[in-house]
Amino acid sequence: MLLSLLGYPTHRTEAKALFLADRHYAGASLDDIRRTLVRTGAIASAEWIYFDKLSVESIAKRIRGGDRRVATPTILSFGIVHPILKVRARHVAVLLSASSQNLELLDPLARAPAATSAANVIVMAPYHVTGSRYRVDRHATVALLRWARGS
Repeated sequence: MLLSLLGYPTHRTEAKALFLADRHYAGASLDDIRRTLVRTGAIASAEWIYFDKLSVESIAKRIRGGDRRVATPTILSFGIVHPILKVRARHVAVLLSASSQNLELLDPLARAPAATSAANVIVMAPYHVTGSRYRVDRHATVALLRWARGS
């Protein structure tokens, strides 16, 4: 999704090919994501910044001093819990904007965004989620991708 927002259209099969995945693809690590984005050329360099837990305010402060809009979209990785099965998992979504009260995401687990917004999920401080059924895993580490645009 991030590559598509950067003008590098990518469909599911193309995305799997970018990750050099076969039909038994089990997912990508954070390093796989970073390397793949750099390999496309859309991003020149990237590094993950880690947080002990999901803190909406800390993430907003880290992104341009807490401004509402993110200068460029980025990737946020955090823990989620399935609402019925209670299974914990690592999740990745595109962060579109951040404030001290909420994070607006383009999330592959949610429905398509409304015509009036690019975001389809909002994580409100401290851990309330609207737009998707999962809950935030309050104890999982969080990773934010810091990157520079490529050619």
